[in-house]
Amino acid sequence: METDKRISVGLHRIAGILLLGAIGFSCSEDELTMLGADLRSPPPGLADTLLTTVQFDSVFLIPVSLGNSGRGQLGTQGAYTTHVLYDFFVPTTVEDSIALSAGRVAVDMTQVGEFFSGTMPIALREVAPGARDWSVDSVLTAVPKLTEAIIAAPETLSSEDLSEGTRLEFIIDLAQLADFDSVMASGDSLLEVNVAMLFEGFESGGPGFVEYPYLDASNVETASFNATYDDVIELVAPDRRLTVVEFDTTYSPGTNLVASDGWRLHSFIHFADVSSVLPESAFVERADLILVQADFFGWLREFGVMVPSDSVLIDSTLVFSEAENTRSLAFRTSIPAADDIVQIEVTPYLFDQQEGSVVNRGMLLRLSNEGTSARHFEFYGPRDAMPERRPRVRIIYGLPADFGETRP
Repeated sequence: METDKRISVGLHRIAGILLLGAIGFSCSEDELTMLGADLRSPPPGLADTLLTTVQFDSVFLIPVSLGNSGRGQLGTQGAYTTHVLYDFFVPTTVEDSIALSAGRVAVDMTQVGEFFSGTMPIALREVAPGARDWSVDSVLTAVPKLTEAIIAAPETLSSEDLSEGTRLEFIIDLAQLADFDSVMASGDSLLEVNVAMLFEGFESGGPGFVEYPYLDASNVETASFNATYDDVIELVAPDRRLTVVEFDTTYSPGTNLVASDGWRLHSFIHFADVSSVLPESAFVERADLILVQADFFGWLREFGVMVPSDSVLIDSTLVFSEAENTRSLAFRTSIPAADDIVQIEVTPYLFDQQEGSVVNRGMLLRLSNEGTSARHFEFYGPRDAMPERRPRVRIIYGLPADFGETRP
């Protein structure tokens, strides 16, 4: 069934008190100055310090639809299991009203992405007529209700056989489809075939996913319904398709921070004010949020942080709202290999905080291009057993010349 489109907030982990009150400010996210030098290490005259005190951190989830993704995904890993829905309107008769008795659903794994080992059985089942109201914007937590009929024998996909020419083919007994008899009796020529490609587990190997594009390089559908009679072949492209992501709600990140897709998991982290580690007269030259990667799966180009809007200064609970969690990334970086350090430059944000033109509103971690596929990245959190793996902000700063005066 489709989830309520309202925000679901869960998996909260509180490590202190969020100090976001009704504090004045003069600069919003879009007005950040973008000052700061691209420095790898402090040159003479500059110093660096670490901001490590985290006053609040939380991981929470907000469901998302994958209907606008250009790729299908089948398999399971971590808390995620994925299936693919297709909807076809197919002919029931050919020349001279001769009734068709069989058809095929064929899916070409063109430009396939292989992220699993072993073999995975995949079944094709029909969605019950009363459960076909899903759309590309639907956020589904499970495959819709299915009919009891076995419409096609399952197929087995092997990682050893995957190539750009791999094709899954399901031979369908049209007589087993819902409403086939009534459509034929009424003389209608089209029948809605609404099916689910179901991942049924791993016979060997795993975990992992197989991903394939919905369209090939010529913008041709890689999935089709083929209705065949003698030498007549009707090729029908799907009217709509959607990857369905099932999420194990017993999943817990422990003490880790998370950025995830399929089911969006965001982490909110609120460090102490920059004034807690810098002299009042300090000038921020560069600031980087530094995270250490703990675990991941999935392909990703960029990761970054959103800066919450002014509204969270009035009501701190709004940081968990959909509006705050769909803001554009204020700062971003590429994701390196596992166990590597992830560094996101946040200089304008820390500079403006130090200058007093922006109030510390914390940061929200998220992946770029959400609604793409099930993918998951974890980072060691502020209560990790090893302090060197905990999140921190490295600040490179300078002090004004004292013109011969002695600083206190």
